This record gives sequence, C-alpha cells and structure tokens, in this order.
Amino acid sequence: IYQCDWSSDVCSSDLKMPSLLKSSLIYAPSIIVPRAFSYIIVIVFTRLLAPAEFGLYSLIITYGEVLDSVFLGWSRLGLLRFLRKYSSADEGGLVKANLYFYIVSIIVGLFGASLFSLSTGNSTSPLRFFSALTVYLIGNSAMRFGLTILRALEKQKLYTVLEVIRPALSFACIFLAIPFFGLSYYSLAFGFFGTTAFFGIGTIIWTTRDYHHSSANWQAMRQMLHYASPLILVFLLSSIIAATDRYMINALSGAAMVGVYAANYALSCPAIALMFNSINLGAFPKLVNLYEKKGVQSAAAHLEHIIRVQIYLGFPMVVGISTLAKPLANIMLGEGFRQGATILMPLMALTALLGGLKSFAFDQVFHLKQCSMILSYTLLPAAILNVVLNYFFILSFGIYGVAWATLLSYLLALLLSIILSARLLSVSFPYKETGIAFFSSFVMWCTLSVILLSMQGENIIQILVAIPSGITIYFIVSFLLGAQTIKNILKRINL
Repeated sequence: IYQCDWSSDVCSSDLKMPSLLKSSLIYAPSIIVPRAFSYIIVIVFTRLLAPAEFGLYSLIITYGEVLDSVFLGWSRLGLLRFLRKYSSADEGGLVKANLYFYIVSIIVGLFGASLFSLSTGNSTSPLRFFSALTVYLIGNSAMRFGLTILRALEKQKLYTVLEVIRPALSFACIFLAIPFFGLSYYSLAFGFFGTTAFFGIGTIIWTTRDYHHSSANWQAMRQMLHYASPLILVFLLSSIIAATDRYMINALSGAAMVGVYAANYALSCPAIALMFNSINLGAFPKLVNLYEKKGVQSAAAHLEHIIRVQIYLGFPMVVGISTLAKPLANIMLGEGFRQGATILMPLMALTALLGGLKSFAFDQVFHLKQCSMILSYTLLPAAILNVVLNYFFILSFGIYGVAWATLLSYLLALLLSIILSARLLSVSFPYKETGIAFFSSFVMWCTLSVILLSMQGENIIQILVAIPSGITIYFIVSFLLGAQTIKNILKRINL
C-alpha cells in the first residue's frame, strides 16, 4: 500500500490514488449491494405490478427524499463537516444536540408528508400513501443519521456491514408483507422501508451509545448551524430540481406514466450514482481533513484528483448505458415499462453525470469554505428553469420533455457551480484526462455499435458480450493515450 507523506503540503497523484482507491473499495459494497437490490426490485416488480402501482412506489421514494433532504440533510452534512473538529467530549455534545434537532425535524417532516399525500389525486388513498411515506421518512433518516456518525469517525467496515445486511433483509421482508397488504406499492414500501426503519433506529442507538451521558453542546451546535442552516435552502432547491419531474408527470399525466419514467430512471442512474458515492464516501472526509490540517493547497490538489477520476469513470458509463439502452430495457423491464427507453435512458444517464460532478466535485468547495449561501446561488436559477421547462415540455413532448428539462436544469446548475467555486478555490481542470476519456468513450461506442448490429434481437448475448468488450476497449485505448487514472490503478495492483 502506498502511503502519502503528510509532511509535505501537497501529495502527488501517484500517492493519493491508492488511498482514494482503497477507501472507495471499502465503501463500495455499501453502495453496490443496495443498488443491486434496487435493480432486482425493478426487474421483479415491473413484471408483477401495473405501471400505476410502481409509479406510486416511485413517488414514495421521491417525496421521502425531498422531505429527508430539506428537513434532515443539512444537519447530517453539518455533523459530517464538524464532528471531527472537536474532542471526544465535545463530539458527544454535538451528537446529542443533533439528536434533539432530528426529533423536531421528523415532526415537521411528517406535516410535509401529509401535504404530499393529499396531492396524489385518485391513484390511492391519501391515508394509505401517508403511512407508507412516514415509514420511508423515519426509516431512511434514522439510518442515515447513524451512518453519518460512522462515516465521520471513519468506521468504514462497520458502515459497510450494515449497508450490506440491511437491503438484503429488507428485500426479503417485501414478500412477508404481500400476504398482509396484497401485491401493491403498499406491500413493497412497507416491507422494504419498514425493515429499514428497524435498522435505522438500531443504528442510532448503537452509534450514540457512547454519548448517552453527554450533555447537548449548544455552543458547538451554534457553530454548526452557522454553516449548516443555509443548507436548508440548498437542499430545498436541489429537491425542486430532482423531484419536479415526477411530481408534474403525476399531476399532468397520472401515476402510470410516473411508473414508466421511474423504471427507466432506475436503469440509467444508479450505476453512475454508485460510482460517485463510492468515491465520495471516503474522499469527502479526507478532503475536509486535508483542508483543516494541511491547508488550501493540499485540499485543491486532492479535489483535482477526485474530479479527474470522476470524469474518467463517468464518461464511459454514460456512453455504455446510452448505447445499450434497448437491450437493457428488454431484459430488465416489464413490457409495459419499455416505451421510450432508447431516448429516456441516454438523457437520464447524462443528467446523472452532470449532477454528480456538481454535487461531488465542484460543490465540495462551498462546503470546505462554509459558503452555503453561495451554493444556493448555483441552484436557484436551475430550480426556476426546471419548473418552467417541465411544465411546458411535458405538455408538448410528454415524458421525453421532462427528461430534457431536467438535463438542461442540471447543466445550468453545474456551470454556475464551476464558475462560483473557482472564485473561492483555484482547482486545475483535468483537460487532458477529459479529452482522453472522451475519445476513448467514442472508440468504445463504435465497438458497442458493431456488436449490437451483429447480434440483433439477441438481447442477453448482446449485453454479455458488449459490456466486457466495451470496458476492455475503453481502458486499453485510454492507457495507450496516457490516461493518468488508469496508470495509477495499474500501479496500485502492481501491473
């Protein structure tokens, strides 16, 4: 294992890569396993449920994420940013104060859940929808609170174990719920998220057990609030951008179209989100640590490296998903959910890449500098644009218009984030690596297109041949062109 010499202000890329790769690999199962079960749910239940039922399940997740982000996301990010800044005694006081805020936020969030439940129209009973949404909100917020503490304390292995066991048991409990609630979105939501609620409460109890005798440290909490409270606006604007598509599809076209849109989204975005999250789980705490202890120059060098890796891995993922959209949809989705996959999936994959680069690369500067309000300036124009475009595009182009509106909104948000973050922290953009990734992805696309043309109608064989072939071609071409990322990977595995 290569070790970084922290006696110097800036680590070289060769030394930083193994550390980032190692932390990403440790966290990877905690991202891969939940995503894998998300794929399994899509494969199984788009064949068992009508599009309207699957659409309601998607709305539970969409609205639950909005409520969790707006009312609770800011405090978790603040806890992650500040927990390691204090001594052990002060850590306990900060965690205790955050627990009080968590309880109050859940109560306020349930009021928001009731408003969302009234907006579902005639698709389902508002009370039935509210109960499922409540289980989602409590379960996921509790789980994330405990996991945030583990992440801040860099207890990577325990974090990973919990996130491997939880989705497996949650998926099994769906089938235990079906005899009680029938084959519907309700049994799907209650079975999966009800189990998550038990895990979440248990995780909070476990991670805070050492802090039971601590008193709430309101002075530390005030310092955290100075940074984190403006994030409420940030998360609100982010939620508007992320949730407007499904909200407006449901309002204008009904839950069945939400189901079709959500199923295509579930095929397009999780793999890209997995990549960003796997890198970010280990990279962000380290970025904060470098900034606090080694200064601006070290943090900027590390962030530049993160951006280079994200671009290098993100480009081929978008190209692969876009090129293989049709066979992927035919294999993984029920027949009623496949319409428009060849258009929707490329747009959604590119949107996921833009959103990931914004959130997990350039937005990190605002968190380091504690400039949360400036971060909201990158989102407000994009949120307004998103609402306007969604309304007009859905009336003219249906769900394809929604996908285009969301893509353009994220593009604007990313551009604003790049421009404003550059004023706070100078980070060199990896133009060479980006050019290599782009050209290598183009060669990969040519290869995949030839494979698809030569195996028309053989969906499974196309996928089995195309994916390893595309990956191999991409890495070979990028290596020959001198991509630094692949060279670092090969050094890490001694090749």
